Amino acid sequence: MKEVVTSAFVLDFRSVSDNDALVTLYTKEGGLMRARMKSGYSLTSKLMPHLQTTGPVIVRLVEKNTLRLTDALSGVDSAQYMASPERLSLFSLLCDVVSADIFDAEVWMLLMNPASTVHDAFAVLGLNHSHAHCGHCGSPTIDYFCAPLEQFYCARCSLSLSFISGMYSL
Repeated sequence: MKEVVTSAFVLDFRSVSDNDALVTLYTKEGGLMRARMKSGYSLTSKLMPHLQTTGPVIVRLVEKNTLRLTDALSGVDSAQYMASPERLSLFSLLCDVVSADIFDAEVWMLLMNPASTVHDAFAVLGLNHSHAHCGHCGSPTIDYFCAPLEQFYCARCSLSLSFISGMYSL
């Protein structure tokens, strides 16, 4: 059994059963990680308030057969990290694009900056769209990035892909 205590950002939090949750974290030790949390959605959960922040948290992860989140404490300075739509979009993009278990110091610095945007993330992740063309029609005007397809699209072509989650406006 391996135990790690580290700083992390909670990028996503999903229900996997009646009370259990799957938490997507970007940790300072190991990059993007997904951990199960027992009773994460129960009414008496002591961890839930600490995980509902867009700021850094201290987490305890235990790996036996699977990675489990066993403890969390929200940071002292988490008040400066406002849960804006732009910040939540940034978290969603990182969940969609960043590879698991690989730490990137530039991504960590992006998360540590409360003013970081999706545009900043594109630069850090190497998704520069200045020379890109629409993945469907070839237009040099790019308005959207589709993370699941890893393609840039113009506004007209993106309408046909509106059913796909993971479309990010540039």
